[in-house]
Amino acid sequence: MIVSGLHQLYAFKGYRIRKAAFSTDGTLIFLVPDKRFTLRCPHCQGTWLRRHRTTRQTALDLPASSSRLVALEYDAIQIFCIRCKEYRTIHPPGIDPHAQATRRLMVFASRLARRLPLDHVAEFVPVSHATLYRWDLAILELTLPEPDFGKADYLLVDEKCIRKKGAGPKFVTLVLNAETGELLSMTEGRKKESLQAFTDLLTESEAQGIKAVCIDRSGAYYQVIREDLPQADVVFDKFHIVQNFNKVIDEVRREESSKADKAGLKFIKGQRYNLFRRAENRTERQSATLEQLLAANKPLSQVHLLGEQLQIFWTYKYGAWAERYLADWCQWAEESGLKPVMRFAKGIWESRAGLVAYFYHRVTNGLMESFNATVQRVMQRCCGIRNLQYLWLKLRQESLPCHQQK
Repeated sequence: MIVSGLHQLYAFKGYRIRKAAFSTDGTLIFLVPDKRFTLRCPHCQGTWLRRHRTTRQTALDLPASSSRLVALEYDAIQIFCIRCKEYRTIHPPGIDPHAQATRRLMVFASRLARRLPLDHVAEFVPVSHATLYRWDLAILELTLPEPDFGKADYLLVDEKCIRKKGAGPKFVTLVLNAETGELLSMTEGRKKESLQAFTDLLTESEAQGIKAVCIDRSGAYYQVIREDLPQADVVFDKFHIVQNFNKVIDEVRREESSKADKAGLKFIKGQRYNLFRRAENRTERQSATLEQLLAANKPLSQVHLLGEQLQIFWTYKYGAWAERYLADWCQWAEESGLKPVMRFAKGIWESRAGLVAYFYHRVTNGLMESFNATVQRVMQRCCGIRNLQYLWLKLRQESLPCHQQK
């Protein structure tokens, strides 16, 4: 049977198509060695070899037309290389003998796995879930570029919970390039050693090029940055500061709930998230109920007002003026007499250098918070992650544009 152009679709150097068989179940292409080509050792490319034996093998290839299954049957030639002094096996170029598939099929499956769960990829590539996992892992290791630390002037560092129950690591430390969103590092744990594993990879010039690192107020991360990146400014993320103060508001709310009578408890109950919301995010009904609560409860009114005043801190243009405002805010917090607020004010005043550094670099962990949603999505798509190396590759793939993958 002669099919025009078929040899161009299945062009493997050193092999030619002997015949092709088509059926409703799939397509079978028979390849045989092309005698016009000289056999070469696949390791050293030498021609000094002895032909030992030939075996028939099969490999899967990309789907063609309506055929989900395309199989290539070919002669694998075993030779003895005089130069290498070892036995080698010659396969058609582009076929992975261990995967029993062409590399282009493996790449196709890996590209699908970027958007679909592996169970769904199996609808397009007729192999098992375990096989697709091995293919995806192998292709990601081959095609993803190494992290470029030299272009990272600003870093984002945060922890992420990847497992709540069961054996295995529960947290990982992520490092992102704040300007491009590229994932530069993922290490197990959330302690000092987790971030230090990343800084140990940096050359002296790469470390010197980092201008600032944005983190939450984690003492472990802060210590590593001060020791390993002394020239970089530490910026405390404003979203974490606001989140921390929301916990203070909630603590005051719980204290007031414990003191309230039955009628007052019913009035306070259900107002937790209403206290956290900014004015522009509240509905008219939410604003009305909040005004009633604040009018009836002085401590909640105080802590809510302090929360709104804290937001003003990040609206300043210059760091010196922002620091003066922060000093005033801490004084107001002391005058409130609320112990949770006073503890919080003492902590941020001691950390004021990291807060004021924001006005010199204007970097936040917003991109990291968005990436945390990506982490969750990848883990759901993969139905959980047992292999940290695979999670690292999948997350790095997500952080890069498609064209950067080889």
